[in-house]
Amino acid sequence: MGLHPSTAYRLLTVLARHQFVQPAPEPGRYGLGLRLLELGNRVLDSLEVRAKARPILEELMAKTRETVFLMMLDGNAGIYVERIESPQR
Repeated sequence: MGLHPSTAYRLLTVLARHQFVQPAPEPGRYGLGLRLLELGNRVLDSLEVRAKARPILEELMAKTRETVFLMMLDGNAGIYVERIESPQR
């Protein structure tokens, strides 16, 4: 990112204190923290499309006996926003 190492360290320290990142097993490396999962779940909970699609997803799962997913496009990528698990493996 072009940051001076001391600046990057200070930013990572603050992010780690608030659980946005956590130290990785390798020295000097960081991974995503649990706080990001919490924020992501808040976004998912606010999506109205999940509530509207759920009955259709449940019907599809009942007819196919397969796990079904609802995805939304984000640019060229798909993001899973809902999943209905099949009762079978």
